[in-house]
Amino acid sequence: SNLDMNKLILFLKDRSKKILRNIFLFVFLLFLSFGCGNVFGLYTKTLENFYLNSFCILLLIEIISYLKYSKNFETNQQKIILQSINILKRGFLIGIFVEAFKVGS
Repeated sequence: SNLDMNKLILFLKDRSKKILRNIFLFVFLLFLSFGCGNVFGLYTKTLENFYLNSFCILLLIEIISYLKYSKNFETNQQKIILQSINILKRGFLIGIFVEAFKVGS
């Protein structure tokens, strides 16, 4: 019983380190991409090829979504990379939406 308790404590300790590391990565990537989306939303009116840039970004977002939801990834590293890219996509879109609401008011 004592051995099982020690195994459980070691397992929870290892698991909590991984979760905390992923949470810090998530928050960092979200704020980074939020800032990029905010800056992009701020300067969209001064871009010369606004429609071409918007199309390319929309195409990239759709490709990321297709990869995320259509394939089953085997390795943990592939899952983490794709999850990080998806977090960047979400933060970028949130930044654009927030900037659009600031411009509209």
